[in-house]
Amino acid sequence: MSVTYKFILFQSVISGGFLFGYFLKKAAAGHAEKIVKKILRFNIIIFEPLIVLNSAWGITITPDLMILPAAGLLIVLIGFFSGTVVSPFIFKDKIKKATFIITASLSNHGFTMGAFICYILIGFQGLALSFVFTIYFTFYVFIFIFNYASAVRFNHTVSLKFIIRKFFQLQNLPLYSISAALLLSLSGIKRPVPVLNLDVFIYAVVFLYFLSLGMQFDLKQIKDAVRPSVFLAVLKFCIIPFIIIIILFFVPVSHDMRAVIIIQSFMPTGVFSVVTASLYDLDTRLASALFVFNTVIYAAAVLPLTLLFRNLIL
Repeated sequence: MSVTYKFILFQSVISGGFLFGYFLKKAAAGHAEKIVKKILRFNIIIFEPLIVLNSAWGITITPDLMILPAAGLLIVLIGFFSGTVVSPFIFKDKIKKATFIITASLSNHGFTMGAFICYILIGFQGLALSFVFTIYFTFYVFIFIFNYASAVRFNHTVSLKFIIRKFFQLQNLPLYSISAALLLSLSGIKRPVPVLNLDVFIYAVVFLYFLSLGMQFDLKQIKDAVRPSVFLAVLKFCIIPFIIIIILFFVPVSHDMRAVIIIQSFMPTGVFSVVTASLYDLDTRLASALFVFNTVIYAAAVLPLTLLFRNLIL
């Protein structure tokens, strides 16, 4: 299956999962929240470790390529700290603030958006570099974002002891998987040929994530999410890319790597912002509305401008 058709299939699975979840919410009545948490934990404990292990095992990482995951980490950290600065001007409630900060931080750098746009503009080299770029993601989300969300929701103080205690949990299995995969790759141990088609598991994970998103989406929240969505759009599509582009003037990287970093710096918020909100009882309705708004703005305005001015990037 070609990359283009695979992307179309991905988008069909995403939209189908979201719509199915949205209409399933009415049938679930007051049990939607419990169902969503069970779906998310099932994904994270069962499917995610398998996919992460098989995806990361075999990636060849050379010292010059390490700038890609470093750039990915820098992008989400800029989003986190800029969200922290902006959130008090939008919300007074600490839960809403934390939800906004996490949404400002996480970005859709994977195949469902960023990696595929890199493929469209740069080709298979862009797609391959994007896979290296996203290595940061699991470490950042499971070590930093999850602990931050837990600390805010349950009034914990984040310390080394707190992080270590939280590290040994079933929902951190993807973190153990990517660590094992990278160690196996560095040790030169070749990955065996998968017995099962991993694409099936990936589609299942994506469908379940967006089904859970649809079950949490509330049209009534749209009106209240307009103002924070404007702030989020300015951060995601103006502030963060501007800072990254300025930094790239002073960092020697290859042409293709520079293009991947710039393209990825414009990505909208990622679905894991909603996943985190659900797992740690933050404002899931706000997270869902911000995710939808931000993705629509990207698709309707930022992506067309990226394609129009691609010669400046490439």
